[in-house]
Amino acid sequence: MHGQSKKSHYEVLQVDPRATPPVIRGAYRALLKNARNHPDLGGSQAQAQAINEAFGVLSKAESRREYDRQLEQVHPALGFQPPTVRTQYIFICPSCHKRNVVGEGYPLDRMRCGDCAAVLLPPRRMPMETDHARAFRLGIYLFDKGLLARSRHEFETTVRLQPRSAKYHYWLGRCLYQMRGYEKSRQAFRSATLLNPDRFHFQFWLGQISYLLKNFPDAVICFLAARKARPKHSPTLLRLASCYFHLGEFGKAIKVLEAAIENEPTRLQLYTLLGVIYLASRNPGAALRAFRHAERIKPGDAFTRKYINMIDRH
Repeated sequence: MHGQSKKSHYEVLQVDPRATPPVIRGAYRALLKNARNHPDLGGSQAQAQAINEAFGVLSKAESRREYDRQLEQVHPALGFQPPTVRTQYIFICPSCHKRNVVGEGYPLDRMRCGDCAAVLLPPRRMPMETDHARAFRLGIYLFDKGLLARSRHEFETTVRLQPRSAKYHYWLGRCLYQMRGYEKSRQAFRSATLLNPDRFHFQFWLGQISYLLKNFPDAVICFLAARKARPKHSPTLLRLASCYFHLGEFGKAIKVLEAAIENEPTRLQLYTLLGVIYLASRNPGAALRAFRHAERIKPGDAFTRKYINMIDRH
């Protein structure tokens, strides 16, 4: 199927073999349009045909599975190595305005335009260290002002310039979370936790986004790590108990809530969730006690009153 020198479809699209369908679609559009590989934009017919062929195979689940199976079969004979994950960026030449696709591993001071050979980042730009620090401060300012689209651009710049900084990945995730880009936000938070797994905020927010995406097993792992860093943090304990509840592990959820109540005995949500879990575990007496306690904390609460009336009727 493949000659020794022929690129795989993944290499043609410059994506990882584990890339999701949205990533494949984005790479296809970027290569044809942004990187100007389309014949109408000055690209070669052969290159455009290879990109279209690769996308046609990888964009369909069934054909992609068959293609992956064939790659696995030829792997021992040809020594096929799946391409490593590489982030690609589009740099516009300051001289001829050509769009250049470059990778994150390229030295910033030696990148040149593919057409006119001009330096893509002229010397008049600030040094790399100053540049990412400036972008980060500006991103925080824009984030606080609610200008999320511009803030996202600045945080993406910091991640591009300093890909090993967990703090930059974290703030990009916070910005994407506010913009409701939940899947991309999860990826940013995961990058932050991989770089610094002991930081409380990284684990907590990765747990938050996993919970929002209903990935409760992953959320439990994150909230347990966050709890290890801050054992008495009530929002962490509340979320952890809620994850156990969704997973049907009522005993663990009750133990977590009881520990949270010891730390913060006047938090309404702890008692209401405890009452709901007791109801789910068929213990209406304990549920009623929890809801009665919640009512004493906030008299007249509609949610608490609804459950008390329901238990009294039965």
